[in-house]
Amino acid sequence: MNTYLLAFIAAAVLSLFLTRVVRDFAIRRNWLDVPDAARKLHAKPIPAVGGVAILIAMTLALVGTVTIDTLVTDAFLESSRRVATIGVLSAAMMLVGAWDDVRGLSAPRKFALQIVLALIAWSLGFRIVGWGGATLSFGSLSLPITVLWLVGLANAFNMIDGVDGLAAGAALFATMALLVASVTANQLMSAVLLAALGGATAGFLRYNFNPASIFLGDSGSLMLGFVLGLLSIDSSQKSTAAFAVAVPLVSLALPVLDTTVVVIRRLIRRKPVYMGDRRHIHHVLLDGGRSPREVVILLYGVCGFLGLLSLLFVSPTSQRATGTMLAMLGIAMGIGIQQLQLPELKALNAHVVQGLKSQRRLLAGGAVVHTMLGRFAAATAPAAVLEALAEGLGEAEFSSAIVELPGGFPISDVPHAWEATFGASVCGLHWTRGGVTSRPALELNTPFSMENSSGRLILWAPPGANAEAALTSWIGNSVAQAFGDHLMRTGAEPVPTAVPRPVMASGGV
Repeated sequence: MNTYLLAFIAAAVLSLFLTRVVRDFAIRRNWLDVPDAARKLHAKPIPAVGGVAILIAMTLALVGTVTIDTLVTDAFLESSRRVATIGVLSAAMMLVGAWDDVRGLSAPRKFALQIVLALIAWSLGFRIVGWGGATLSFGSLSLPITVLWLVGLANAFNMIDGVDGLAAGAALFATMALLVASVTANQLMSAVLLAALGGATAGFLRYNFNPASIFLGDSGSLMLGFVLGLLSIDSSQKSTAAFAVAVPLVSLALPVLDTTVVVIRRLIRRKPVYMGDRRHIHHVLLDGGRSPREVVILLYGVCGFLGLLSLLFVSPTSQRATGTMLAMLGIAMGIGIQQLQLPELKALNAHVVQGLKSQRRLLAGGAVVHTMLGRFAAATAPAAVLEALAEGLGEAEFSSAIVELPGGFPISDVPHAWEATFGASVCGLHWTRGGVTSRPALELNTPFSMENSSGRLILWAPPGANAEAALTSWIGNSVAQAFGDHLMRTGAEPVPTAVPRPVMASGGV
């Protein structure tokens, strides 16, 4: 534990010194983030290359820490190749961000470089291979899932970096949670790296909290997200399912959630995902009347709670409850997002709810139709076919129906639900739901063939009836024709008549 504490303190002290050096150097070189009165609301130009100070402080602290001979540093040195890989990849991501901070880099190029680094990381063994080892293997999906995690997490911290101290503070809380989890799981290499990263971030926050004299910039936000992504993958490859998935996901939930909501909103509006706006979680809170300090402190509280919550998954006794706890957390986050009253998500929610209701009605209508088709097939006489039709019409809430059959069609026993009118050329059968005729809103008028003759089925439904949903399945499954076929199967050949043309009434389906 003394080794971890030493790494943290050394990195914090170095960061306190190096952040001032980097800040003053950036000011002399005019590497400044200029306010634009739109999304960048700081009062004066401020340097935005904080990631350089954090990475250098972290690296120097690790070099100094490993010179002390302890069991922790011995294990750390045994993984020197793995550590060097993480260091080089992190430095590369920091340089991508610094390039954008100083010179400007188009979003497509920046994303492309991030993807290249994620692909390199995957090829060097940083892979999300499944859930809990062999329990659920991702197989060929390992590559896209790993790239999505690394690139997504890097940009999640970049997107949440909109208020002084927020991104760095969120990274610090997540780092501390992962540090405790790594120490508990005896993952010495990850623990030392996380301790140094946490110390460097804490020292930097001295100058980044509102009012900030230096910003993280892309160099810091992209690097922090990428390092935490790499270390969470490294830990997941040596851990149980709960640690591998739940601890990093919960501890990093705030930036991940914010990015997910933003991406969904921009897709709904058909805007590029990389196009900035003022609808992040912190912007919504600011627009609600809170000061920047209040927003940061509130979201620090959320990050702290999530960090503590993630540690519940470290205990072996929590393995069985992992799914339940994640589900409960997801519900709580959903409620929290709903309270933000984002218009795009409210519209999406209404659309989904309405769609689910429509699908439920369509499924219910389809079930009625297929049940009726089964009854048709089981009928042994025309009267049984008519009884099956009447039952289906009642279940689908049609108001009335007329069946026109060729004159002389043999129906020896007309069911009681039908009123029959026999003529020389046409046999008419009339059905009403409950014996009461209501004002129709929908009408379906369709013929059906019966070998060399024909018949007609006319249906009516009242306003707002469930019959609207049933009609979709009714037409798709050619119920009228199936009705005619089964009448022919169960009865005698009718007298030939001319086949009438289909007629669809106004407002019909």
